[in-house]
Amino acid sequence: MGLVNTVDILEHAEKYSYAVGAFNVINLDFLNGILEAAEAMKSPVIINIAQVHFPYVNIEQIAPAVKYMAENACIPVVLNLDHGVTLEAVVRALRCGFSAIMYDASKKPIDQNIEETRLVVKMAHSVGVSVEAELGQVGGAEGEKKAAKAQAYFERTFQKRDPFSAIKAIELTAGSEESPLLINTLCDKDKLNIIESKSEFRRLISQGAITVNDKKVTDLFYRLIRLQEYSIKVGKTRFSKVILR
Repeated sequence: MGLVNTVDILEHAEKYSYAVGAFNVINLDFLNGILEAAEAMKSPVIINIAQVHFPYVNIEQIAPAVKYMAENACIPVVLNLDHGVTLEAVVRALRCGFSAIMYDASKKPIDQNIEETRLVVKMAHSVGVSVEAELGQVGGAEGEKKAAKAQAYFERTFQKRDPFSAIKAIELTAGSEESPLLINTLCDKDKLNIIESKSEFRRLISQGAITVNDKKVTDLFYRLIRLQEYSIKVGKTRFSKVILR
């Protein structure tokens, strides 16, 4: 099929509610095993080559092999630069024919991160390559203290960038639904339309960013009960009061 970018496969995955595996590769043994398993499962797959692994893998040598095997595979394959931390690595990956870039400038000040990511997007999009960027630290996986630090960073960033428009209050009619899902309420274009997709909702939950009546939401299928008033916020920014009738 040839290489595709992440947008091509993730839009399909989002539409049909399935996950796409991303696996790091440092040699052809890894590559053969991953592609054989993906074809057996008839699943799209993302082949990651991380910049941190550059000392162990020559991307100029392995990229042609990935492209050749992708062209002869029966499933979509993405060749992704994983956690590229320098612009030089991005340019090198683009010249080697990578179909996706994950640029990680998260250790730099947020304004510099945004500026450099914009440059990466401009370069990558000019050749049909998709881009993923890193905002900050990944919370919840490094122990309690580091998770708390990551949560604080996430909240400060959301506070600074203010991505959501403030909604003072909105009254919703639940209709025949006794307990509508919060995810449906926040994603529904006819209702709040605060969050773009279910995957974005999952990410916000994993970061501990959504609270209802000051209680952190940890369940993807959090239900709202009729005839109650809810105060919803992201990070420390309260952005919506929902009155459910």
